[in-house]
Amino acid sequence: IIRNDKKRLIEIQIKTRNKDGEEGRFFKIKDFEPHKDFFICCYLIDEDELWVIPSYLFKKMSSLDKDGKRVLPMSLTNQRELASYYNNLGLNLLKIGEFHKPLIILIKKTILIFH
Repeated sequence: IIRNDKKRLIEIQIKTRNKDGEEGRFFKIKDFEPHKDFFICCYLIDEDELWVIPSYLFKKMSSLDKDGKRVLPMSLTNQRELASYYNNLGLNLLKIGEFHKPLIILIKKTILIFH
């Protein structure tokens, strides 16, 4: 648990993987109830890539395996969808307490992201 700049207590769970390891680019966590102050940090050690994902989004994008764990593959499609939560962007969300889902608007093949 950490305290952010707005003095809110934020629960984080950190998951690490090596892309060539046994679990590859699949992040697993025991099933949970999401809430606005709970984030899952997914870190690829050998790639030095980090996603700070709100728990509600992790649950939405993941699937439940036979062992009762939520599994999120870090596929290229998922990486694109999670771009707003990548590296410093994700860390800044924790720091300032902005936990809303970004609004993405497509205008003539240009993607605009609003926070």
